[in-house]
Amino acid sequence: MEQHNNKLGGLGEKIARSYFLRLGYIIVAKNARIGHKEADLIIQKGLEIRFIEVKTTYLNKSSNKPNKAEDYLSKRKICTLKQAIFEYCLILAKKEENIYLDFIAITVLKNKMANISYFKNIT
Repeated sequence: MEQHNNKLGGLGEKIARSYFLRLGYIIVAKNARIGHKEADLIIQKGLEIRFIEVKTTYLNKSSNKPNKAEDYLSKRKICTLKQAIFEYCLILAKKEENIYLDFIAITVLKNKMANISYFKNIT
């Protein structure tokens, strides 16, 4: 099951990278380790740096509604990511004024398409 989840997560991160590249962002890092914390993606456009948490799920055909990837983002995870941003700023001596925490929820559909929901500034 873990291998399946890793494969799904990898697919979601690949979709997210393509999405942000199309929006004109540069991928600064993927699966960035900051202390014991991890950011799925760090992207940049101009002076703006965004830490991206990626959650991916499959459309659940056994029920009438899809599994929502955004339902899997906990307050604890948000707190951990905020700490990662703080540590990132300390390490690189950056101010937090142009650094944001975002969330992208990807639902993979049966026809190999994906629904993407992008939430900016989730803190």
